Amino acid sequence: MALVIMFAYYGESVLAVLFFAIPPQFYALSVVQALEYLRLPRSMAALISVVVLLGLLYGITVASYNQAIIFADNVPKYSQKIRSILQPFQQDARNWRRRAKPSANPSPRM
Repeated sequence: MALVIMFAYYGESVLAVLFFAIPPQFYALSVVQALEYLRLPRSMAALISVVVLLGLLYGITVASYNQAIIFADNVPKYSQKIRSILQPFQQDARNWRRRAKPSANPSPRM
């Protein structure tokens, strides 16, 4: 048991690389096989599949970045809307706190 835990702790970087490397490998293998079926050499098919994968990653990155920039530009507007919506609830909470506080001179119990 200790050996498994030690391997998981020290092998974390290796396992992380494998975790992120295996799914693209399956994608690339299927694309390479499809391109080989079209009579392309294996090296050319592998190059095309890697270029397509990198293009997809680049496109996703650019789209995500653009959406993040748009969101960052709109944060002040959204925060103002959220504050205006939450203001009545905050006021109610303040009122409840004031009512729940015990008075400064509690009456003696009998």
